[in-house]
Parts: sequence; C-alpha cells; structure tokens
Amino acid sequence: CLWGVPAAFILLFGSRKLSKKYSYEAKGKGLDVADSIQETIENVREIRATNQEERYQEELNTKVDDFEKTMIRTELVTGLFVNGASVIMRLGVATTILVGAKLIMNGQIDFMLLFMFLLVITRIYAPFDQSLALIAEVFISEVSAERMEQIADTPVAGGSDVFAPRSHDIEFRDVTFAYDEEPVLSGVSFTAKEGEVTALVGPSGSGKSTCARLAARLWDIDSGSIEVGVVYAGCISGNPMITAGGAMALSLGIAIQNFPEGAIISMPLLAAGKSRSKAFVSGMLSGAVEPVSGALTILLASLIVPALPYLLAFAAGAMIYVVVEELIPGMSNGTHSHTGVIMFAVGFTLMMALDVALG
Repeated sequence: CLWGVPAAFILLFGSRKLSKKYSYEAKGKGLDVADSIQETIENVREIRATNQEERYQEELNTKVDDFEKTMIRTELVTGLFVNGASVIMRLGVATTILVGAKLIMNGQIDFMLLFMFLLVITRIYAPFDQSLALIAEVFISEVSAERMEQIADTPVAGGSDVFAPRSHDIEFRDVTFAYDEEPVLSGVSFTAKEGEVTALVGPSGSGKSTCARLAARLWDIDSGSIEVGVVYAGCISGNPMITAGGAMALSLGIAIQNFPEGAIISMPLLAAGKSRSKAFVSGMLSGAVEPVSGALTILLASLIVPALPYLLAFAAGAMIYVVVEELIPGMSNGTHSHTGVIMFAVGFTLMMALDVALG
C-alpha cells in the first residue's frame, strides 16, 4: 500500500533541475523589472526632458508582462509535479482498496478490518502530502539561497582611504564589466569632463546606470581602468611628485620658449632672401618634434616617467649650454648689448613666476 510514496518522491526529486531552471529564469526577469524601475526613477528628469516617457513605459510594461508569464510557467511546472506526485502516492490507496475487496470476496477479511486499515493509511499519507509541498518550496528557495551566497562571496572592494584628485575628470578606458558572468559593458571608453554635462544615451539595459555605479566605485571592474583627474603623463602614471600645476607650468614654458626658437630659424632665412611663408613654415617645423614626443611620452608613461627627471635634466643642460656658448657671447657684441641682458632677465623672471604660480 505504500509503494506510491517512494515513487512520488522519486518523481519530485527528478523534477528538481527543471524547477530550478524556471526559478532562475523567473528571478532574472524579476531583477530586470527592478532594474528598469530603478533606472526610470534615477533618470526621470532626463526622460521627461527628452520626451521618452512612452518608450520607457512600454519597455517597463513588456518586462512586467514577461515576468508574469515566467512566474505563471514556473508555478505551473511546480504545481504539475507536486500534484502529480501526490496522485501517484494516492494510487497506493486505490491498490489497497482493490486488494482488500478481493480478500473480502475470498472471505479472508471482513469489511470493518478493511475500513480501519484504510483509515490508518490515509492518516499515514497526510504528512507525506505536506512533505511534497515543502520539498517543492525548498527547491525554489535554493535559487534565492544561492544568490545570497554569491553576494556573500563577492570580495569587498578595496582602495585608498585618501582621495585627492588633481582634477575631477572621469575617464573610462576599455572598461569591461559583468554581473555574475553576464556581460554588461565591453571595451567602453569615454571621458566625462569636470564642469561639463556628459550624457550617456542608449536603450534600457545598455549599461548607463552601470557606468554611473562604476564611476562611484560601488563595484570593481573586470578589466580596463577608471581614472579621476587624469592629466599629462605624470598624472596618468599616478606619480605624486608630478602635479597638474607643474605640468601646466612646463607646458607654458615650452610654448613661450618656442617663439624665440622659431624666430631663430625664421629670421635668418628671411634675411637670406626666403619668402615669409617658407621662413614661417621652416620655423614652425623646427618645433614639430615636441608634440610628437609629448604624445609618445603620454603613451609610454609607465616607462618614461621613471626616467623623466634625467631626460629633463639632459634637455635643460643642452639648452643652458647653447645659451652660455652661443647666445650670451652673441648678445654682448655691438653697441646695444644691454637689450639682450634685459630680455634675459625678463625671460628668467617670467619662467620663475610661472614656476611659483603653477608649481
């Protein structure tokens, strides 16, 4: 009479993988609805400003409908297996009645004995019925428990306690991120400038809210980099000895000294009979190597920055050598030597002022 009990439990445990599959799907649909609602709340001003209310409402309704369909399918599958197992278990009562009827007809037992036996059997089946429903609930709860374990096992995001950016530009460089192995961002690169409004435009689920959360360092990215206050090679490398002001002072100094450097090339060519355009282009080309070298320095920041003091010292030494060897003796010749000395003093004062003001 109890043969239906093991058969019912075998059927129920056999449906475990299928029940978990549909439960995972329902959980994912529910998270999609929650994310869509959260995104709409966070971006309600932008949605209204761009007249996207209908599109967002349609997308949210679609996700809610998908979630409802998935939940109905999940409950239907679970209910079919639980009720099917209960029916199989109840077949044991039917076989008991058939066997008891045959025994009564053969005179081996009487009706009252069969009735009492069936009364006891139904009492035995009652807790098994409850067990089937509870086991099905356990299968569904396993999905939530595994999700909680994943959250608990997620490593705590680390970082420095001190945040002192040289600027507040936020730069994404080839950023890749995934939620539980589900890719959301792949190779995303952009720069949000300080003092400017940066709009992230895309359909729901494209990763706009994820970018905002990553910028706030609520999660750690899988690959790439997110940097705040990126300026010049020294700042890119994170060298604390190289400040944005120092980089700006150096840039202004190089730009100012490029004027006389180009004039030294252009003016003799003009005096030699070359046209003004050719003299100007020749002077400009003499400084073209500097932006090229600057770009290479930024690209190779991790390699260049450690050697930067030596390279700058060599460049400064070369320039001082030219000044001492060529310019100072040259400006001392003639009747107007004081002009060169005065301009030297003005240039030196200007460079020191830039160094103090911006360094």
